[in-house]
Amino acid sequence: MNQGMICGVVKNSITGAAVSRALVAVNHIETASERGGRLRVFNANGIETGNLFTETQSDGSFVLNFGWDALDLGNVQSVPPICHFNIGDPRTTGATVVSYHFARRHRTLSRAISLGAIANGTIPNPTSVPDCVGMAMDVYQLVRGIRLPMIGRTFMGPSAEALALLGFFRFNI
Repeated sequence: MNQGMICGVVKNSITGAAVSRALVAVNHIETASERGGRLRVFNANGIETGNLFTETQSDGSFVLNFGWDALDLGNVQSVPPICHFNIGDPRTTGATVVSYHFARRHRTLSRAISLGAIANGTIPNPTSVPDCVGMAMDVYQLVRGIRLPMIGRTFMGPSAEALALLGFFRFNI
């Protein structure tokens, strides 16, 4: 299963203040999938779900972690995945949320190398000095020690789980 993470902040469009307890829901992630254009997603517990949701913190921030099916890798690579959000602005009576006023937003997710692939050692960590030195030494050894026709080889084995979907969004509601 591939990783995905969406994080961001929800602000009031007039005052610019953070919106606490706003409901952030991902209705679906659209791609070139055979399943009606929807990416198959899994919640943090690994259970397939139709949508993902969370509530913002007091500073308006939120984080949604999810997984997605590696069988959709080709679809995700061919068409940038578009996330369909419903952002609920809470209507409160005292400290109790009594309803939400929803706004729809669409944002494109970024395709990136999975941090899990770095954590488990499949890919060297590009922010670590020892790993950077190691990568430089590997490149030097490959360039010096391998005949010219083989220079195009990759440094890591093929792994469908090396690709992650990431998004950081600011929503003004």
